[in-house]
Amino acid sequence: MTVKYYDGIIPNTLADNIYEYCQNISWYQEWIGYNKMHLSEYIPAQDGKTSSRHFLDKDLGPMGILNLLRFSMYRHPFAWGEESLQARHSMIYDLWTIINDKVFDGGAEVEGLSESIAGLAGYHKFFKDGTQFRDKYNIPLEQKQIGWKAYFNARCAESITGSPIGNRVGQIHKDSSADVDPKSDRYYTVLYVVNREWQPDWGADFLYYGDDYTGAKHWKHDFDIGWASQVIGNRPGRVIVYPHHQTHLTNPPKQSAPEMSQRVAFRVRIK
Repeated sequence: MTVKYYDGIIPNTLADNIYEYCQNISWYQEWIGYNKMHLSEYIPAQDGKTSSRHFLDKDLGPMGILNLLRFSMYRHPFAWGEESLQARHSMIYDLWTIINDKVFDGGAEVEGLSESIAGLAGYHKFFKDGTQFRDKYNIPLEQKQIGWKAYFNARCAESITGSPIGNRVGQIHKDSSADVDPKSDRYYTVLYVVNREWQPDWGADFLYYGDDYTGAKHWKHDFDIGWASQVIGNRPGRVIVYPHHQTHLTNPPKQSAPEMSQRVAFRVRIK
């Protein structure tokens, strides 16, 4: 399977409920170099919707501070496997069940490559009520060694399209792991677009690159970065599926967007 996308497979009622669910959970991010209360935790239903960093004061001007500091995207971890997803987030599990049935004919499971997530712990004043993620959501200690297989992602508007990681190509990457054969066809990433209203001119497109030789190399892993061959828009309710070794980039939304671009991600494995 190459990169594929599917529209209209998720019922509108479930899509609406998932959107509301995601607006009421804590979104976490890690910011280095700026000291303010509740840096790491954001809940849109409580704090208001924005396409920008939730804690930036309006009088800071045109977000020039973003050029100087490194930050992670907003995330909320859901589960470290299929069993924990079903037990802890039944609505997200229902979403996965539909995707698995319609895309993989029931032949996949949320047991793919693990993802680490930043911003879940730190100085207590960075969190609402001084409570870090693990305590707020009752996460068992042993999970720390496992990594996350299902999670929520949100991207905010950036003044420069790309952070200063690795000479500004740090966001072009593969979801592969050093522990997995790079040619294995068992591991996939599945993305579901959570936003219920979006316009093409608000950005947040997905770009997928070939592996042909162009002279460009990944700043850390040294693989070839070919020319972009596919662009997929952030259409509400869209499901996007690609293999773990597919080179890709997710663009941030434009500052004209009314909220951040939002997705649910599943790291899956073919049975």
